[in-house]
Amino acid sequence: MGRVFAYRSRQLAIDVRHECTHALLHATLPMVPLWLDEGLAEYFEVPPAERAFDNPHLAPIRWTARLGVSSRIGKLDNIGDMNEMGGSEYRYAWAWIHFMLHGSPEAYEELVRFLADIQAQTPPGLLSDRLQNRLPGLERRFAAHFRTWKR
Repeated sequence: MGRVFAYRSRQLAIDVRHECTHALLHATLPMVPLWLDEGLAEYFEVPPAERAFDNPHLAPIRWTARLGVSSRIGKLDNIGDMNEMGGSEYRYAWAWIHFMLHGSPEAYEELVRFLADIQAQTPPGLLSDRLQNRLPGLERRFAAHFRTWKR
């Protein structure tokens, strides 16, 4: 039986949602790329009503998108150690999850296929490669998503 441990604090609900996301992913998939694991946990750690529009990561991502700055998803795909995950990496991991869930039906479909391949133990390749092959102008579309995202 699995267990989730969290420190009792004001952030307990957030920590439990974050850690339970990791637990669910690892209970159903033989592996999950680190950035994807953390990006999904960051996305689902906030209450459901806040996930699409009120996540604390949204404002800085929107700001950098307006300035034309973004993180290439390939950079995230190359992260292999938790020590390489800083604040910026967590923010962009969340942003790519947001884009795949809310920004593009094709990106959402590719995420679902990628996870299904992992579950079926079919070598999935890199999610960044799959998205770039499926969505021409991926980086431009990612930035445009955050420049135009509103209620």
